[in-house]
Amino acid sequence: MVWKGDNTTITANTLKQDAAADFEQNIIDTIVVAHGKEKHILHTEDFGVKLVDITSVAESPSNSWIAIRAEKTAGSNLILVNVKTGKYTILNERLEKTGKQDVETITSYNWSPKEDIIAFAYGNTEKSILAIYDTKKDRFVYLPRATNYIVA
Repeated sequence: MVWKGDNTTITANTLKQDAAADFEQNIIDTIVVAHGKEKHILHTEDFGVKLVDITSVAESPSNSWIAIRAEKTAGSNLILVNVKTGKYTILNERLEKTGKQDVETITSYNWSPKEDIIAFAYGNTEKSILAIYDTKKDRFVYLPRATNYIVA
């Protein structure tokens, strides 16, 4: 899979695992983030889960961050990558470290139009919880209501 933006290219390289279940035979081995002259390789073996597909990619308004929504064997992760430094954060894991439960999937997300702040919905198959992550302050803001749907 290859995604191209203004000055950024994302490439997901897959690895075939013959001994795995059908849905895990082709997993993403590395994600390459190229931004201008910078090139960063994310090794998914470090993630602790197997990624099977990338379903969406979005650049932040400053073009400093890339959001990558990647499907796992159960649920999905939202990976934020700083395209200048190559440092990344997996929002699911960050939420769990703060004590949040049921962070199986991040169903939707959207960058603020003016700042590197991202709003997203996380949860499981029964409910979603809304939150906001500020990349500059490295901080979450949790919205108070859990719901089983999101209205655009």
